[in-house]
Amino acid sequence: MIDACAATFTGDTPLRDVLAGADCLIRTQVEQGYAALLAPGGSFATALTIALTIYVAVFGYRLMLGLSSLTLGEVVPHFVKIGLVVALASSWPSYQALVFDLLFDGPEQLADVIVRQAGGPAGQGETMLALQAVFERLTDAAADAWAQVAPVAVTPPAPVVPGAPPAVAPPAAVPLPFALGASQFVAAILWSSALVLVAASVGVLLVVRIVLALLLVLGPVFIAFALFRSTRGVAEGWLRVTVRFALVPLFALPMIAVVVAVLAPVVATLDAPVEAVRDSPALLILLVVAVFAAVMWQAAKLGRGIAAGIRLPRGGPAPVPEPPRAATPMTADERVLTATRAQTIVAAIDAGNRRTAPGSIGTTPAAIVATRSIAGPATEVRTTDVPRLGQTYRRLAVAVAPRR
Repeated sequence: MIDACAATFTGDTPLRDVLAGADCLIRTQVEQGYAALLAPGGSFATALTIALTIYVAVFGYRLMLGLSSLTLGEVVPHFVKIGLVVALASSWPSYQALVFDLLFDGPEQLADVIVRQAGGPAGQGETMLALQAVFERLTDAAADAWAQVAPVAVTPPAPVVPGAPPAVAPPAAVPLPFALGASQFVAAILWSSALVLVAASVGVLLVVRIVLALLLVLGPVFIAFALFRSTRGVAEGWLRVTVRFALVPLFALPMIAVVVAVLAPVVATLDAPVEAVRDSPALLILLVVAVFAAVMWQAAKLGRGIAAGIRLPRGGPAPVPEPPRAATPMTADERVLTATRAQTIVAAIDAGNRRTAPGSIGTTPAAIVATRSIAGPATEVRTTDVPRLGQTYRRLAVAVAPRR
């Protein structure tokens, strides 16, 4: 299988072939690593079986002790969790469809759709071919500028004065095949731009793929940690880091297509001989490449920020409904307080009856006095017989029999 992946490298398009060969090798190694991890009799297979047994046993004991309820909302999440862990940690087709293809190929396919809709090259391979063309044009222009010979100033011989001693000739300089001038400076700028361009594009994609492959190989181990609530944070951390690296191609490929579209017309003007640095587009190319490298760095940070929002459910056991409590008897203080309040109401009504005469109008009724006694302390009961202003026309709502 490794030989088949190496056959994808032809040498004519090294940038595309390097990424294609890396993808082929990563797919092969991840599948083989998954199979080796779950080999019969292996340590991970045994540990997974023990973990599942402990999980089921703990849930059963919780049911027996009454700490969990045998309801649909309590049992179904446990069955779903066990099914997902068993499917992803023991079956390569399930793991490949739900984890590997989603995280390894999904962002790249989404980026291809975005680039194609924007009128860019279709697919990662076409984008790498366009980048290869820009890289080759930069290196060819740098080689031509370096080989360009700058005009060498010839120093005229000093005049000979009669009777003067002969002038001492300066030491012979080491002959150079070229003269360091503006063209050589431009060549250095173009070579630096080409190297930074490739490192910030293909280099970043290669690093992301290698780290993502390592995380996906160890995926079943971290998925098994999601069984228990105390170790679920480990699985959550693995998922965050994996999603962070998986999202980098989603931002990187459109940025590569953009920088290729910007640099393609600029590098086409590098055919003219270099006479001055300011007349050459080398500085503009270097500026564009530097901005592109900064954007790629920010793209990696964007993936980290998005992945930081991932949270796995941490639901605890459903609360067991408590039986209805029996009515608790009143304490001595509560009984005294209740009796005192009842006595206050009776005393207020009795005092109002004593103050009310038959046929009197405008006096405070006993029912109102009692109501005020209930609303506030007994010491604040109004005992005045003066009627309120504008209230003499009101009739008593409660007829109070006179005291005999």
